[in-house]
Order: sequence, then C-alpha cells, then structure tokens
Amino acid sequence: CGGGGSTPLTEGQFCTQKATAECQVAGTCVVSMDACQTQRKAMCMAFVTAAEVAPRVFVPGNVPACISKTTSVYKQPVIKPSDMDALTDVCNYVFQGAVADLAACTTKYDCKNGKDICDKGHCAAQMPVGANAQCANFGAVCGSTQFCKTVGAAMMCTDKGKQGAICDAADPCVDAGFTCKGGTCVAQAGQGESCTSNADCSSTVPYCNPYAGNKCSPGLTFSAGATSCNDYGGTGSTTGAAGAAGGAAGSGGAAGAGGAAGGGGAAGAGGAAGGGGAAGSDAATVDGSDGATD
Repeated sequence: CGGGGSTPLTEGQFCTQKATAECQVAGTCVVSMDACQTQRKAMCMAFVTAAEVAPRVFVPGNVPACISKTTSVYKQPVIKPSDMDALTDVCNYVFQGAVADLAACTTKYDCKNGKDICDKGHCAAQMPVGANAQCANFGAVCGSTQFCKTVGAAMMCTDKGKQGAICDAADPCVDAGFTCKGGTCVAQAGQGESCTSNADCSSTVPYCNPYAGNKCSPGLTFSAGATSCNDYGGTGSTTGAAGAAGGAAGSGGAAGAGGAAGGGGAAGAGGAAGGGGAAGSDAATVDGSDGATD
C-alpha cells in the first residue's frame, strides 16, 4: 500500500506554535506556562479570524518564518515597536492572497507577489520616485519626508508638515520628530510623557506603553508582577484584541504595516500594542524606514 502524505498544518496548530514562542516570557513574568499559552493562543485565534478573509487564505508554508521571528523578538529584553512591526509583517503573510500585479487589493497581504505593495488600491512593485515628482502610478512611493497628494490635476510628492503645520490623516507630519496633535504638527513626546500611539513618541522612547498609562518608553518589557504580564497569563489577565490584518490601501507615501491592536490596547497576536496609525499604502518609505506607527 502506498503511504499517505503528512497531515497539513492547521490554523489551531499554528496558534499553538505561536503561543509557545511568545510564552518564553512566562518565566520572566513568573506565571504558569499553561496559563500563558492558553491566553496567547486565544488571542492568536482572534487574529486568525481577522486575517483569514478573502482573498487571503491560510498558507502553512509561511508559518515557519512567523514562528522564527516570534521566537527571536520575544527573546529580547526590550521589544521596540520596530521589532513588533517586523513581526506583524511576517506573521500577516501566514494569511496571503493570490491577487495579481495591478489587480485590486486592500492590503499588501492580498497580493500573490510577496514583494508587492498595495498602493492606490492595486498590487504593484514598489517604485521610489524623486522629490516633488509625480506619484500617480501604482507603486510610486515618495521619500520619507514627502507623501503623495493630489495637487490640481496631478498627484505629486509633497512635503510632510513640520512644527506648527496644519495636519490631519490626509496631510501628515514628518515622521521623525513630529506628530499631529489637534490638527497641528508638534514635537514628539519624550520619556514618561503622555501619548495615544507610538507615532506620538520620539525615536529614543518609541513605545506608547499602555501598561504604564500610555506613556512613552523604550519598549515592551516583562518582569514578575508587571502589568504587561497580564496579557501573558498573569494575574488579572484579559484577552485583548488581536492585531488587525493589515491596513487599508492608501494613496502612496506613508507605509502601513500589518495592523496593530487598537489604541492603548493589549498586545495582539498579530502585532504590537498601541494605537494604529492612519492607513497609507503598504509601502516602506524610500529610505527603507517603516512608516507604520504600530
């Protein structure tokens, strides 16, 4: 008799693996491994529900990269938003679509080509353009200090706002050093200052820490009795919302990584804690920085 193939990996097994990787922190938190794994698996399954929406499907072949990244990130004593953004991105590809180049998308994870971005509602290869250049083509991405904006009859790379400039979701501030508060670009907050999302915090303390009353800090940390451990099987655990399954397509410029949990929320299975930024294209900026705010 011919032998059968191995049983395909399931979404539940993926979440078991991911929970195990995340629960490296159980020892640091001094909590039960079982309690941690139970809670983190539940959060992962919520992420699965959010991510596994057509055209995206479960791709078992993309699971190892997610688990490897999860393991490496959770080994770090301080987990920065950039670490979680990278983890979110890799793990969102566990649920990937098969949308062809130049076909319609809502997030880059819809696209068959893993190197594509979802720009202006279409899967396309990223094409960096110069300062003040036209950016109407699908995939055209402006430099990190500019964004793609309709100016008259054309779409042009336009400067992001600096101190005192008028801003909103459609007219962002320069990512490095500024954030939009009350419709005006202001300096990002420092250590211990109030924030509503990671975008509000300066590069030296980039994490808007929901476990410290939404204050800017260097990153997510764990220790015995820490409130951050409550989402990893600690006392007072409450299952938070899972990381969202990728941002909506935008009109070029600022990047959107795989979504993060809601504002001030607990760390989601697919992403970091904190407020999600305004949706842009899924592109990284031309200088390689990640425009996601977490």
